[in-house]
Amino acid sequence: MENINQLINERIKSIRKNNYVDSGNGLIQEIDEDINFDDICSMEKRNENLVVRFKGIYENRLTATFKNFTVICLPQDFNRDGNIKNGLSRKYEAAIIKIDHEKKEVFVSCIKGFEKIQAERSSFAKQLDNEIEQKIKEKERVIYPAKVIKILTKKNGNDYFTFAILSILDSKVTGFIYARDFAQCWIRDLRNVCSIGDWLDVEIVSRRKNDHAPYYWNCSRLNITESPWTKENIDDRFKRGDMLVVKCETLDKKSRWWWGSCDEVKGIELFCDFRKGVNIYPGGKYKCVIKQVSYKDKMFKVVPLEEFRILKDY
Repeated sequence: MENINQLINERIKSIRKNNYVDSGNGLIQEIDEDINFDDICSMEKRNENLVVRFKGIYENRLTATFKNFTVICLPQDFNRDGNIKNGLSRKYEAAIIKIDHEKKEVFVSCIKGFEKIQAERSSFAKQLDNEIEQKIKEKERVIYPAKVIKILTKKNGNDYFTFAILSILDSKVTGFIYARDFAQCWIRDLRNVCSIGDWLDVEIVSRRKNDHAPYYWNCSRLNITESPWTKENIDDRFKRGDMLVVKCETLDKKSRWWWGSCDEVKGIELFCDFRKGVNIYPGGKYKCVIKQVSYKDKMFKVVPLEEFRILKDY
């Protein structure tokens, strides 16, 4: 029973991640060439928005003519400035505000359509926020797909760290994730592994304190992603005394140790000692000897022997 429930949940998650799932609320219908005037009248009764691409501007109004009716949007109903010059650039979601049954003219408001979208999103956000809070209180794992909307960088002395702002289920419920919580492998910069607009499965772990932004949550992927220690068989592949070429990524502020990366040890940040006579600087590459490899302690420690230089071929 547990396995089938897991399969069902994974299927639901996949469907919601890759498809629009109609909830039965706030239905939107896009006007196409098959829709007729009676369909539009039914939409008005159901208080549904419609999606329309305006086809022309004349007599200072946006219009789109179909089989037996015309959709019209006046400047004051298009935007606050009453400027309709860009009204042909894309599709708009609009609310039906009036129908002239004799002339078969359907007047719409893009302003009211947008306001309705915002209200529906806010209502959904409150429900989703309450659902997340309740599940966390009951010690349930909360995993939802989320869209990356921003990737930000902050300086910490000479170093920097990155984090991403997420939209949970493409709603106003906002998630926050550090690079260190993005995966079990070492990630220096989130910009190397994801982009704005990407969808990710994230686990929502706690509420983030923010007086100015409701529905704000800390997220993590540490319990979702694979560990490079086991995936790459680190303990079996490497042992004390082996040699690697390691690139210096960052130095400890007091120069007691430095952190490095190695193409042979993907996804793991190497803990590196200093050694007299070896000048360590960020970006430099060094021939190093392995001092300690321990999956239990998540420690991969090396000691530099000399700076690595590629010899020219003769």
